Amino acid sequence: MVRPRLPIGTYGAISVAEVQPGVWRARTRFRFDDGKLRLVERRVRAKSPERAVGALKAALLVATTPVARNELSATGRLGDLLDQYLAAKRAAGKAPRTIAAHEHTVRSILKPALGDLRLSEIGPRRLQAFVDTVTRENGPGAAKSCRSVLSGAFGLAVRREALKSNPVATLERIAQPRPQTSSALPLDDVPHFLGRSVGMPNYSGSTSQISSSSCSTPGAGSGRHSHSDGLRSTWSTDA
Repeated sequence: MVRPRLPIGTYGAISVAEVQPGVWRARTRFRFDDGKLRLVERRVRAKSPERAVGALKAALLVATTPVARNELSATGRLGDLLDQYLAAKRAAGKAPRTIAAHEHTVRSILKPALGDLRLSEIGPRRLQAFVDTVTRENGPGAAKSCRSVLSGAFGLAVRREALKSNPVATLERIAQPRPQTSSALPLDDVPHFLGRSVGMPNYSGSTSQISSSSCSTPGAGSGRHSHSDGLRSTWSTDA
């Protein structure tokens, strides 16, 4: 009977041996993401083999397929992913202004706060807390820039199969502050407002004095345009 293959991400029986006095070795075969079985072992100096088994199991929790230097993996740093994301944008011929804005966001906010974390350590909960902090301390505009860059970077990681999903996709929308609304000036306050505007604080004219109805179209006779003050103009006609 053919022995069934181990599912990807699992391991077989663990063997333990004392290879030197006080040095224990624990080893097993682990099936990596590429489907291949590889031998994984850990050696620990201890009085009992349990510490060697514990060290091996801890290593298996983060075991991934060996990757080339420029490839992405879940154990890679977010800072490295951001560098590759920016390089991909440059290669795609994006506008220099867009590239400069992304570089500023990465350099000034993202790398200092998250750059040393492994991709496997960054989930929606951590990202939501980060975006909320940026919104509070730097404003909604900076938070939107961070979210945009992170979404693009994690999208790149998903396409290269370093991650199975984009953790930015489930974040809450970033609320914009309500714009201040203006209110109409009451008609009775217009004279006072105009008096302040033209430097006449004692102006006490009525709204009818500044109405356009104070101007009448000249008739058949010749019209004379007279000014009685700085705010009112009238037409008079010769009979």
